[in-house]
Amino acid sequence: MNARVRITSVARDDIREGFVWYEQESPGTGMRFWTGVKQCLRDIQRNPELGRPSGKRRLRKRKMSVFPYSIYFELVADEIRVLAAWHGARDPKELHSRLR
Repeated sequence: MNARVRITSVARDDIREGFVWYEQESPGTGMRFWTGVKQCLRDIQRNPELGRPSGKRRLRKRKMSVFPYSIYFELVADEIRVLAAWHGARDPKELHSRLR
């Protein structure tokens, strides 16, 4: 399956914040983070059935390989809707309230 990937504005903000933070900490790391996000999204696009769906919305999660982030997404018809790019140290309650 090669579904279309749509990144919501909230997820785009998550990615942007991660990029900026990493780039400020160590120049060049932001670009490595962005490359990791793109690779994760390609993996999801190639195999959107990755991960076990959970909750009422049947959300799925794919962990990034290098950075402590996970991409949360759902399958809607022939579209992969990216809902969040979440750092593993952030409060999961905030994530759950956002994804309702």
